[in-house]
Amino acid sequence: MQRGKHKNLAKRSRYYQGSVDLDFIQKGSDYLELCKSFVIFICTFDPFGKGRHIYSFENYCIEDQSLKLNDETTKIFLNTRGVMDDVDEEMKELLSYVENSTDTYVAQTKSELVHQLHDRVNRIKQDKRLEVEYMTLYEIFKEEFEDGKIEGKREEKVEIAKNLLDVLDDETIALKTGLTIEEVQRLRNENK
Repeated sequence: MQRGKHKNLAKRSRYYQGSVDLDFIQKGSDYLELCKSFVIFICTFDPFGKGRHIYSFENYCIEDQSLKLNDETTKIFLNTRGVMDDVDEEMKELLSYVENSTDTYVAQTKSELVHQLHDRVNRIKQDKRLEVEYMTLYEIFKEEFEDGKIEGKREEKVEIAKNLLDVLDDETIALKTGLTIEEVQRLRNENK
């Protein structure tokens, strides 16, 4: 969340992208282990001054913009003060909620996502455990992201292993994917 006008958002997004990638892969690992990633800023100001609610960036060839790098990275800047009709109503309501997270505002929204988010925020505020141990919403989202990241990496390893079953032995597949030999053998038996 970016509340005040910050300079260097582009460089900051580059830094965060690098940090995300470093968290996904260990030194010496295969680059194929890198997952599709998004860096998302929610800004309470228009970071580019064009009136959009959403600005999405991917890497393209400068000389031929029809040529995409396909590095599976996207940087998204959401603007709570957008004026264009460039996102759906649910996104507009979500962005408005960032500015006005009151019960009154939520009561008039149609967005199920906004209602769920508001309920979650209220539960967090009322959780007695948080009186002793303060946990920011960012930390909760980070935990959920980490859980999803671990599950996503596991699913990706399983898919890679399945693709290697015809060409490599179980030990090599286990070594290359990080799965156990037992897991690879189970996959082999399931795919017979």
